[in-house]
Order: sequence, then structure tokens, then C-alpha cells
Amino acid sequence: MKVLGIIAEYNPFHNGHQFHIQKAKEMTGADYVFGVMSGDFVQRGEPACIDKYMRTKMALMNDADLIFELPHYYALGNAEHFAMGAITLLDKLGVVDYVCFGSECGDVGTLREIAQVLLDEPHVYQTTLKAGLKEGLTYPAASAAALIEYFQDESINDTISQPNNILGIYYMKALLKRKSNIKPYTLIRHGNQYNDDILNKTNEHNPISGSDWILSSALSIRNTLNKSDKKDKSALSKLSSLSEISAHVPENIYPALLQSIGKSFPIVTNDFSAMLGYKLLNEITLDFMDYVDVSESLSDRIKNTYRHYDSFDGFCNLLKTKGFTHARVSRCLIHILLNMKNETLADYVRNDYITYTRLLGFRITSLPLLSAIKEHTDIPMISKLADAKKILSAQALTMLEDDVFASHIYQLAVTEKFKTKFKNEYSRTIIKI
Repeated sequence: MKVLGIIAEYNPFHNGHQFHIQKAKEMTGADYVFGVMSGDFVQRGEPACIDKYMRTKMALMNDADLIFELPHYYALGNAEHFAMGAITLLDKLGVVDYVCFGSECGDVGTLREIAQVLLDEPHVYQTTLKAGLKEGLTYPAASAAALIEYFQDESINDTISQPNNILGIYYMKALLKRKSNIKPYTLIRHGNQYNDDILNKTNEHNPISGSDWILSSALSIRNTLNKSDKKDKSALSKLSSLSEISAHVPENIYPALLQSIGKSFPIVTNDFSAMLGYKLLNEITLDFMDYVDVSESLSDRIKNTYRHYDSFDGFCNLLKTKGFTHARVSRCLIHILLNMKNETLADYVRNDYITYTRLLGFRITSLPLLSAIKEHTDIPMISKLADAKKILSAQALTMLEDDVFASHIYQLAVTEKFKTKFKNEYSRTIIKI
């Protein structure tokens, strides 16, 4: 039994994700695909466009065998925490042979070499890094300068400035740090790039199926779905935006999208405007530095700017600066909204990141893999929330309850926006295909 791990957000699931799974299985010869997926909030510092259960179902319908949830303290973290949380989860299950991730460079060796420097921090790197920070550079900029100095190669900046390469480097660093036996593979990104915000119009040949398909970024697909939220909110407009993405998602998930649009998705950051406004107002006399990633200067900007608050996105635009991008500010505000504290994250990290895993869905044909996990893992697996108190440590239970809280915040937004019945996490069931 060969098992492949894939780390993803599937926000939403599209042709590129299907291509990734198919090509990765071909590269590794894997019998099963094991997915670690962000829950209802994602690394950009945004809510997922579509909830985690529907995204799980889409992945299972397209060759994923198991989907486990990445706790939101890592799903919403910087590249290092995101990667370390996900790789640790894969590693602790004891059955994963390979991990395959997308990158712009397509070279595992290059990414590993950079990761080794970040892990070891040799003298030249460390000295240049400290000098850059002392000069006022941001940590990413200072680290980039230190890597260029270490490798004596300006072209290294092209590798470390690409978003998928950055995640790949931190996946490699996490594997090295854990001395993991999981073998890494990388797949060159095809079609639209990560930050492309317009749908791709170019067909690409799928060497596996022998057919042509269109590969667009998740961002461009979300932007298309969200157009009806920003302008015309009519049912006709929503159907029109959905029809625009029909060629960019697997054919088998389109009926589910058609049935649910305007009823449970799309969800955007502004759907949390009232909740965030109340949270900030309730704590405006306090410092926000206890929250993950919130610096003293950002905390001060929040307090000094709150009187101009009108919406989540509007506040991000007011707070952003050259040193604080819109995405970073948005992530920090989500951290505040979800009550994500530095002390809690540090406690999780001290206890080796992952102390349990939660199953979101599986294919019936993957039951042998589930049995193998139960035999080899050293962490408890949660399939029913009602069982959690019986089998989890106090810290693991706290992490799980934090995830439940985040999902309930998400569901409050869904309920308010679409006037639907609130879906409590304790009433949700595992997705089975």
C-alpha cells in the first residue's frame, strides 16, 4: 500500500486540483491519496468561499480518498506554521509515503537546499539576516537578502519570491526538521499562476486523460463567483457567474455548485463585518498584541483608526501600509475575530503541533487505509465530535474546540447572509462517497 499526501485548501476545487491529484498519483505510483485541507478559513486571511464539507465532497468525487482537517491555527498561519502543521499531521499518521506539492520551479533539490539553510542558519546567513533586520527590513526581505548572500546568487530571489515555491521550501524545512521518511515530489504549476485574478482562456493538454482542459487559479474563480455579491445580487447574476466558471471546474461537481449557489456560498470577508466590528469595539481600549501576528504598530493603527470602521474590507484598506499588505492585515483581523492568541499557538507548538486529527470525509474504497492509520498512528483520530472528550487530552480538546468555534463563526455568517438554518458542528456527519 503506497500512500500519497496532498496539502490543499480546495477553495474551491477546480481543474488544477484534479490535475494535481492525477499527476501526483502517476508520479508516485500511489494507491491512495490522503488530503490535509484547511477548514472554513484559509491562509490568505479570508473565509473559505465554500464551507469545508462541500469542499471535502468535491475532493472525494475527484480521486481523493481521505480528507482530514488542518487546525485553523495552522491553516491561517504564516508559511512556516502552515507547512509545519500540515507536514506534522501527515507524518504522525504513520502511513504516508509521499507528499506532492505544486511549485513554480519544479525542482525538489533546489527547494531542499534553500530549506536546509533556513533550518541550519549558517553563520553567513545569520549575520546578514541580523544586519537586515537592524536596518529595518521586514523579516522576509532580510531573509531573502541573507539567502542571496549565502548562495552568492541574485537569481535565488526569483525562486524565493514565488508563492508556491515559498510554501514548498517550508514543506521541505518541516520534513527536514522532523527527520521524516516521507518522500517529497513537486509538480510545476500549469495554467494561471497563484495570484492571477482573471480566468484563463487557454486550453492545456492533460497527458493522463488525453483530453484538453482549462487551468485557472482559485483566486480567479473566486473573483468570478463574488462578482454577483459586489454588484448585482440577483439569482440570475449568480447563475451567470457560475456559468462562467463551468469550464474551469470538474464536470462532476458543477451540479452541486448549481444547487448551492446563493444558498450556502459564496462567503466573503465582508460577511463578517458586523462580527468583527463588535469584536474590535468590545476590546478597543485594550492592546491587540496578544493575538497571533499582531504587532504593536498594527495594534495602535487598529485603535487609532477604528472610528472610521465601516466594513471588513474597508478597514483592511485603511490599515494597510507598505509594510502591512492587505492580505497580512486581513489575516490579523481574522486572528482577532477567532480569538487566536500567541500564548495558545506557542503552547501548541511546544507540544509538537498536532495532538489529534479530525476526519472530514472518506471514500468507502479507502477503508483499508483507515484501518492502517488506526494501527500505525500515535495520535487519536476524531470521526465523531461527541467522542472527543473521552479520547483527547486537555490540550487536544482545546484545539478541537477552537476549530469548532471557528466553524460556528463561519456558519453564523452563512445563516445571516442566506437566511438558512444554523448548522451546528456537533450535528454534522462525515462525508462518505
